[in-house]
Parts: sequence; C-alpha cells; structure tokens
Amino acid sequence: MEYLSEEHAVSVKSHWDVIQRRLQQLQSAADDQTLTEQHGSAQQLLSAARASLQHNLYISEKLLKVAMEHPDKSSSEEFDCAIEMAKLRFLLGPTTEAAGLVEKIEELVKLDVQNEDALFQSIMLRGDLWTVLGKLKEAHQCYEAASAMATKLPSLGVERWADAVITFQACLHAQGKNNDALAGLVPLLERKDLSQDKLALLHRTLGNAYRSAANWHKAEQHLSSAVEIAKSLGDRARETEWTGELGRVYRSSGLHQKALTLQKLAYKAALNRGNVSQLAATCGYIGFTNYSLQQPDHKEAIKYLGVRLLLAEKVLQDRPGVRWCLNNLGKVYHSMGILQPAVECFRKSLELVKGTGNLLGEGTALGNLGSVLRDSGRYEEAAKYHEQYLLDADKGTRMDLGGKAIMLRELALDHLLMWDVEKAQGNLEKSRKCLEKSRSCAIQGLLTLSRMRSHLAQTDDQLKLGDHEKNQARLYDILQYCLCELGQYESA
Repeated sequence: MEYLSEEHAVSVKSHWDVIQRRLQQLQSAADDQTLTEQHGSAQQLLSAARASLQHNLYISEKLLKVAMEHPDKSSSEEFDCAIEMAKLRFLLGPTTEAAGLVEKIEELVKLDVQNEDALFQSIMLRGDLWTVLGKLKEAHQCYEAASAMATKLPSLGVERWADAVITFQACLHAQGKNNDALAGLVPLLERKDLSQDKLALLHRTLGNAYRSAANWHKAEQHLSSAVEIAKSLGDRARETEWTGELGRVYRSSGLHQKALTLQKLAYKAALNRGNVSQLAATCGYIGFTNYSLQQPDHKEAIKYLGVRLLLAEKVLQDRPGVRWCLNNLGKVYHSMGILQPAVECFRKSLELVKGTGNLLGEGTALGNLGSVLRDSGRYEEAAKYHEQYLLDADKGTRMDLGGKAIMLRELALDHLLMWDVEKAQGNLEKSRKCLEKSRSCAIQGLLTLSRMRSHLAQTDDQLKLGDHEKNQARLYDILQYCLCELGQYESA
C-alpha cells in the first residue's frame, strides 16, 4: 500500500479484512463438503466441480485436485481436469500456478498429436494466459491461430469456431482496435447456427466494444441482451459478472447511481462465490464510479481501488489489474490536488503497459500523466504526453472518439497556458503560435464531439452522453478565449 496515505491505508485494510474473512469461510465450507464427495470417479468429480462453479469456486478447486490425483482417470479425463483447473486458477490466482497448468496441458497435447480439439483448447488457453499477463500481442497471435484452425477444420464444430472468433475480436478491442473488432463482430449477429451460450458471449463482447467507442446506447442493448441470455440459461456466474460490466456503461453515460446499484450486485455475487478475479474487477468498477460522481466520494473510491490493488498484487498476480488500479488511483489523487502521488501512480501505470500491445491502456496513462504534469506547472512536458496519446489514437483502427475529444481539450488547455507564460516573458511570436495551436485543438475537439454525438442521434434520450455537454462547453470557452485574444471578436 505504498501509494496510499496512512488514513486511506487503514480504510483499505479494514475492507480487505472483511473480504479475507469471507473467502476463508468459503474455503472452510469447501473442506467440509469435499470430504463427502471425493470418493467418486474422476468424471463424477469433474462434473461436481463444474456444477460448484455457480456457488463456491473453492469447492470446485478441491474436487478438481482430487480428480487430478485419481488413480483410475483416463488420459482424456486428465486433460479435461487440467483445462478446468487452469481456467479456475485464472479466477482464484495466482497466475504463476495457471502458467504451470498451461505448460502441463501443452505437454499432454504433445502425447496425442492427432487430437485436434485438444490442440485447439491448448492454443486458446495459452492466449488466455497471455491476456491475464497483459501481453496482448502474444494473445493476439494465439487467438488468430485458433480462429484459423477452427475455420480450416469444420470438424471442430461451430461452438469452437465461434469461441475463437469472438475471443479474437475481444482481443482486438482490448488492444484499442475497435473498428476491426466491431467489423468482425457485427456480421456474426446474422448467423443462425450460434448457440445461446455463444450468442450471449457475442452480445457481451459487442457491448464492451461499443462502450469503448462511446456508443452507450448500443453498449447497453448488447450487454443487457447478454445478461438476459445468461439468466435464461441459469448461468448465474456470467449473469452477475456481465451485470457489473453493464454498470460500467451507465457510469460512462453519467447514470452513476444506476451504475453503483448494478456494480454492487456483481460485487456481492463475486464475494459469495469466491470469484477473486470478478471481485477485484467489481471493486475497481465501484471505486471508479465513486470517483466519477458529481460530488466525488474520494474516500470510497480509494477504499475500493485500494482493495482491488491488493487483490491484483497479493492474490491474482494480475499485472494488467495493477496497472489499471494505479491509473485510477492516480486520477483520484489528482482530483484531490495531491499531485506527486498521482504522478507516481501514472508513471508506474505507463511503465507496466509499455510494449504490451495495449494501446488503449497506454493512451489512458499518457493522457492522465500529461494532465497532472500540466497542473504541476510543467506545460510543455504535459503537451508531449497528450500529443503522444493523439498519435497513438490515430494509428490503425482505434476508434476512441470520446478519448480523442478529451485529449484535444487537454492539449488546447496546455497550449493556452504555454501562451500565458510566453506572453508574460515577452516572447510574442512564440506566444501567438501557442494561442493558434490552442484554437486549432479546440476546433478539432468540437468536431470530434459532433462525430461522437452523431452515433447516438436516434437513441433513447434517457441514456445521456455523460460528460459530453461539459466537455463541449469547456472547449467553446477555450475557443472563445483564443479568438478574443487573436482579435477575432465576431467569430468569438
């Protein structure tokens, strides 16, 4: 808890202790229950472990351990148990144990080279491991290979093909390549051969991609559909997980109380099941929503973000989770005017994301670091980070209109403050260039906001555009000021 003040560390520790006690209760329940269930066949134990995923992940863990050591298990049962345990380890942590299981699975595949389905699953699982480690370039390669394999070998079935293709598009989205992701996902809605399970996954992935593209209405539609399908299938685990993600849409669109209601439902469900990964994610969601309130609740924000940081570091070994947390803790400290800890959080976040292929995460860290440096009086350094964000946003197929609009506003403010400094020092030519640059950024920002608004022209007006109007007003303020200082009064 090196990034927290003493007061905030106490609050985080108190909440952390509550979570630890609940997880210990679930582990004790698992010890009691598995004593009565551990005498079945390996297949019976595997089936019981899968059923337990809906209510206590530690029971699943115990049953899988017994199944994996079963003296009469077949080679296929050994493989299936290893697959389930690796997936479970992603949810419970630590990542090092998940990595060991993935390596074991790859060794098992080598013993049965004719088993194409086993090879497919091992490739997908390796991609999942790279994703958890934050290495999206490597994950991209795995999911692309699995997609090509499933397309080439129809014998694998539509379920395998859909899983690979949708997961590959989700990886593109995670890298910030939203145009490519949406182009690959939308046509899948026309297919009639997708199971309800894969249709739910498709809607979930589309919802998250549209949220990143600032299309709140479509994001809400698709995530709501995903939640409803999961509910109809009796999949309480995915229903509650995706409910938390739907809460993110409402936070982004400015409906903060609705967001908190859904996120707390997801938090409670994750805590009751012992799903540490989902618990960490929902703690992060709740923390960031508390920061996003019209009157930010900084104490609650830091409490939940601090717990997510502890879960990511101490339990999951979740490098991307640590990065995400530090970035958002930096935002909270920045808004509180505690600048140096904010700078440290953003620098560490940027360091963790560099070179991973996560352009979206890198852009976020660049933008936030630039803004806190500007508020520290380091205007030119701030502008460099904000300009780098825009350069990255324009690469490839990244569709980040909301982020670009905000960054253009930030860059307009950077140059306006540089103009003020240069003017005070008597550097008239340089000061005018700064003022013209500020005006240009403000105009580009307003044009970007107009494009963003056009995506929602026909949507339900209850879904607000969040901070759209506020960003627009700020950009108009900056533009009017620049025009007045440039002597263009009629335009102003």
